[in-house]
Amino acid sequence: MTSPATNRATDTAKEMADRASKEIVRQVSTFAQALEGINLQLAEGMDAVILTSQEQAARGLDQMVGLWRDQTARSGQMALKALDDMAAIGRLQLDTALTINLLAARGAGAIQREIDGFNRMAFDKGMAAATRVLEARSLHDVIAIQTDFVKQSVDDALTEAGKLSELAAKAADETIAPLNARVSDAVVQFGQRQAA
Repeated sequence: MTSPATNRATDTAKEMADRASKEIVRQVSTFAQALEGINLQLAEGMDAVILTSQEQAARGLDQMVGLWRDQTARSGQMALKALDDMAAIGRLQLDTALTINLLAARGAGAIQREIDGFNRMAFDKGMAAATRVLEARSLHDVIAIQTDFVKQSVDDALTEAGKLSELAAKAADETIAPLNARVSDAVVQFGQRQAA
């Protein structure tokens, strides 16, 4: 039989552990919310940078074409036509490359957001399991809690791997689509020129 002093010490220790656990959960939650905000800002900033770069590249290409046009205007209509064709092809290739980069960045952002969500869920489940372990009454309960936690963690990891695989495949399909369209157009144009 335990003494009242031992019971009070045990109760005090449990209260201190409970308060410490709650404080850790609160701090980690605050940290996780800050990380989510940073990830969102990064994703928005990445889209803005890519779009600004695309606009600047297009303006630079148009200026370069303008200079070429001025210099070759004296060389005749054939040279100007060839230059316009090259500029159009260059503009299409540049637009295709920039579109591919934008789509790849968006796909990577979607994958990162999914990973962040999974990490947050795994952390919350881990904290819940830790709390249940602290509240366990026996070693048998602790082992049961840990076993359930490990099984659920493996199931969650396998489910998340499937989701990430689907996101990666979708991102790859969306990213390669503009290139496939550009190659198809080039083949058609080449065939038309050969026929003429």
